[in-house]
Amino acid sequence: MEKIKIDELILELTSAHRQISRLCFSNELKPVKISIAQNSRSRSKLTLGDFRGNSGYVDGDMQITIWTLCLNGDPFQLLETLMHEMVHQINHQNNIKDCENNQRHNKKFKEAALRAGLLVERDENPNRGFTNTKLSETLKALLREKLDLNWEVLKLKHYDALYYEPINYKRRRTYTCKGCGLVITNSRVLRLKCLDCDLELV
Repeated sequence: MEKIKIDELILELTSAHRQISRLCFSNELKPVKISIAQNSRSRSKLTLGDFRGNSGYVDGDMQITIWTLCLNGDPFQLLETLMHEMVHQINHQNNIKDCENNQRHNKKFKEAALRAGLLVERDENPNRGFTNTKLSETLKALLREKLDLNWEVLKLKHYDALYYEPINYKRRRTYTCKGCGLVITNSRVLRLKCLDCDLELV
């Protein structure tokens, strides 16, 4: 298997940005600079992407960064993250504030994401708002059919996405009893047993 180069991935994501703009954003998005970077500065959260309307470039270009935590080998995760940041871009272009100062995604973000065809869910943490977006199966099929991309390049993997948990990040784990349906959530890895059913929770 040939090694996938970062510049190849950036070219494919740039092409995807242009094509998705036509397909889902009425071709209203301006070109952006796209970069891949490691999440070394975001050590307390799982951030997959970032949009900067004022990226500091002299030419005034906006920038979308895909963090290495996104590179798990799933092309659709990459495209979902790209589209999430494109929602921020379209709102920025239209002078719409879609995030509060604490990065809580507000209803303006939700409305634009729904218009683009994304599924939107409120995060379990109320301080994050409508930050959770997903590709519907219908949108996945549309992207697969319409996008002219090298899909193999989008399968690039990084160890951060496969093994890394940021410092102080607590992943909620769900344990369920198959007998009575008892559900327990906890951030720790535990071995639990339902005394009523005499079954281990899985």
